[in-house]
Amino acid sequence: MFATRGVEVLGCGVPMGLAGVSEADLRAATDHLPVLAALRVPVGG
Repeated sequence: MFATRGVEVLGCGVPMGLAGVSEADLRAATDHLPVLAALRVPVGG
């Protein structure tokens, strides 16, 4: 996960085990597993 200066990555990973997200759906979505990230983005410029 790459983020610009000031953006904090709180966590990231493949969303396995989430309600409504099956492993088959994740694998069918793309040739790479999707990654879900929680970010802290600063307000303002």
